[in-house]
Amino acid sequence: MYRFFILLGFLVVTSVGLGVSGPSWPEAPPAESDVLVEVEPLFWGLPAVRIMSQEPAWLSLGTGIGVLMVGMGGVGVVSITLYGAGLLFATGQLAVGLVAMGQVGFGIILWLGQLGGAFIAAGQLAGGRLAWGQGHFGGDGEEFFKLLNEDLSDLFRFK
Repeated sequence: MYRFFILLGFLVVTSVGLGVSGPSWPEAPPAESDVLVEVEPLFWGLPAVRIMSQEPAWLSLGTGIGVLMVGMGGVGVVSITLYGAGLLFATGQLAVGLVAMGQVGFGIILWLGQLGGAFIAAGQLAGGRLAWGQGHFGGDGEEFFKLLNEDLSDLFRFK
């Protein structure tokens, strides 16, 4: 139950931070008498949401570039896509990132999935300095993942 309150705390702090900073309204170009000019608010220099756009935003949906990228494909700090790259975290069928999870891809630190590699990797065909799974190559990471599982079980109290 405490994990729910931790997540709720992060959401509240983020919402308050964006609310306090408030949107900034860019200067509108001079309007012609018969032309309606639409200006969208920016939060710390980026629009809040973009859908199917190659312009960056805090949340990009579909395809594109964003801090949080959700959808078919794209690039973001965090990427939850069918195919994409995430600076910190990426998940999907084809994923590349610092930490990556998916069918095929590469993670610099950690990879979990079907076919991929990273410094620490687990999967059906995984390669890395510490690797574990079916058909792994590189150093044996079974003991590392066993200890990691025990630590996570203690942390989240799974018994």
